[in-house]
Amino acid sequence: MFRWLMAVTLGLVLSSHQTLRAEGDPDDAHVDTTLEGETPTLRRKEPFPADEYARLATRGDGVLRGRLFLHHPCGKCVPSVGETVAIAPATRYAEEEVRAIEAGLTIEPPDPRARQHTRYAETDDDGYFTVGDLPAGDYFVAGSVSLPGANHRRQAIVRRVRLEAGDTLSLALSRHVDLGRPPVHGRSRLAT
Repeated sequence: MFRWLMAVTLGLVLSSHQTLRAEGDPDDAHVDTTLEGETPTLRRKEPFPADEYARLATRGDGVLRGRLFLHHPCGKCVPSVGETVAIAPATRYAEEEVRAIEAGLTIEPPDPRARQHTRYAETDDDGYFTVGDLPAGDYFVAGSVSLPGANHRRQAIVRRVRLEAGDTLSLALSRHVDLGRPPVHGRSRLAT
């Protein structure tokens, strides 16, 4: 369940991609009807690319180390303790979910075959995580943190990174808390 909820985080923020909009789309059938106040669920347009995923390596000698945290406006660093960080190959299939969630929308669950290529790590008491045995390639790295005093509101953080063979990459998976506007809610569920 925790990994399933984690996948919503993966797509919330990726500054190098355009936003996917539900309104104005000629295929109105892709949005499920929901109760007032709920986030609509998009149907995936991108079919699962079984051939592409079959070519992806599952083992390698790369290491990804990082820290998942928020920068609070008061200057305090708020680590994400005991949270799951998801590391998924940056494919077009994964990118569709990233764009949808970035737009504040929910997308239907990914194909279960994508899970075989997603790695997970749990953050320690200071928000640090490490994942080894990664093949070279591009990845979406995602986690979510609870906003201080926000009654379980979550802030998702996603970065796209490139890992070369044999490299150890250090990553700050962080975001500044903006008290002036509400955060995008939810967690990433990409390939979980």
